[in-house]
Amino acid sequence: MPSFKDTEQRSWDVRFSINQQRKTRSRCGVSVTRLLTEETLRELYADEDKMLDLLWSVVEDQATTRNLDADAFFSAMDADTLEAAFDAIFDAAIESLPQKKRPAAEKVLRILRRTGSNAIDQATTKIQDLDEETTVREISDQIAALLSPTKNTTPGSSN
Repeated sequence: MPSFKDTEQRSWDVRFSINQQRKTRSRCGVSVTRLLTEETLRELYADEDKMLDLLWSVVEDQATTRNLDADAFFSAMDADTLEAAFDAIFDAAIESLPQKKRPAAEKVLRILRRTGSNAIDQATTKIQDLDEETTVREISDQIAALLSPTKNTTPGSSN
């Protein structure tokens, strides 16, 4: 069963039973069976509150058992644990699919993870290769050019 740990090292299990799928759909409007579709992913990444509502709907029963409310739960989350939580959510979403649909969904998830990882690697390489002084100078020159008065270059003008 997919799981993740928060910053307090508490382990959270992620499983989408039919009942949990129903709760998730009614609480945050996310269909677990459509979680890996482009439309749903765009919707989630465009609405951080919806992403966090999805996560809370998944762990709320476990949190209640531990006497934690949403504030206490999210206080023990950071960027790395949030990423791990969504990895577990995506893995659990695949496990909740009928067996015959899992291979295609697993392939989609592998592609999404590799694409995201490659994009981050490329951006990191470009950032590491930047010469900070040169980049600052170039950007400053561009800003200065935008702010400086320009000559009127319309045809027939004497400037």
